Amino acid sequence: MKKSTFKYLVIEDDKSIWKNISARMQKFIQWKPIPFTDSLQEAISLIDAHHPDLIFSDWSIRGGNAYPILSHIHQTNGYTPYIIFFTGYQGENPEIPQIVFNEFPLVKKYLVKPIFQQLTENLSQYILEAEALSEGEDETPVFIENYLKQQVRIFPKQILCFLQDEENPRLKVLHALSGQNIHLKQTWEEIHRFCAQHQLSIFVANTRKAIVNREYIVRMNRPFLWLEGGLRIQVSREQWPLLTQEA
Repeated sequence: MKKSTFKYLVIEDDKSIWKNISARMQKFIQWKPIPFTDSLQEAISLIDAHHPDLIFSDWSIRGGNAYPILSHIHQTNGYTPYIIFFTGYQGENPEIPQIVFNEFPLVKKYLVKPIFQQLTENLSQYILEAEALSEGEDETPVFIENYLKQQVRIFPKQILCFLQDEENPRLKVLHALSGQNIHLKQTWEEIHRFCAQHQLSIFVANTRKAIVNREYIVRMNRPFLWLEGGLRIQVSREQWPLLTQEA
């Protein structure tokens, strides 16, 4: 089932790390924070109350370590969050990775501090995996940057079309099967590359004005075509013969 928002929790006794993670997560507009905690018991209470989709957890926290938290999640029926586990104590406690991987397979990523470079390189992929896990999706989503430079999650195969914005010709509007509309600053050349990268079967209905996903064309009556969901697109005179030849 598609979700419009997701929740994440940071369990960490170093506030600078919590603030860094929080700042990074702000660009993923569909993700909302649960209040940060550095306490073992409070972490368990927050998890029970909110069931976050994504958990960032340090090994060493106030009141002990994170093993009781992992055990608690493991024993909660039907709850499988995406867990990013990290520690700065692996050198002093070399058994940590063995315990984590052997006893808590629900941990998806294990990071050794400092974690900032790893988050810089991989956080977007972690987020995609977390969302796919939360929704039980077969297709892995991707991020596309909107005109506000925010990262918006989409499923490429569910894109209906790209249209030029009628009010601002510098923008394009991505229409998705879910009803989601995303305003973009990408050039038409960049949109073509995106479609090729994700193997979308597209038709240029109107050069530099409209690109549609052929998979969702449900009706044609010159000069218009209709997409699933009722969206009507006007096809240029030059492009119409190409549409009917390939139909």
